[in-house]
Amino acid sequence: MTTAAEYIDLIVNLSDEEADGLAEKAKVVGLDPQIYLKVRMLGAGELPDPAAFFLLFRRLTAFANEYEACLQSFAALQPHAMKQIPGLGSQFAQLVQEWDALRGPRP
Repeated sequence: MTTAAEYIDLIVNLSDEEADGLAEKAKVVGLDPQIYLKVRMLGAGELPDPAAFFLLFRRLTAFANEYEACLQSFAALQPHAMKQIPGLGSQFAQLVQEWDALRGPRP
């Protein structure tokens, strides 16, 4: 048997600057600021800040699409495929650095 989720109303006093920052972060992930705050409070111990990671996730997705297109170019024996490698390598290195900055270095 499962139980319904419990919701607790919270009253949080934020300065204008804090409220603006919260609104910006909520906008990044497409949430209402109140919902974003609740998600952050409930998931802070388990999940990273979505605003920080969603931008990186979107860039990782774009990289994966470009990488896949490069692999398809190789498979089709297209001569321009080799020219894509340095750019993709640089892009990947930058993404790894950003990940490490957000999450810490990998073991």
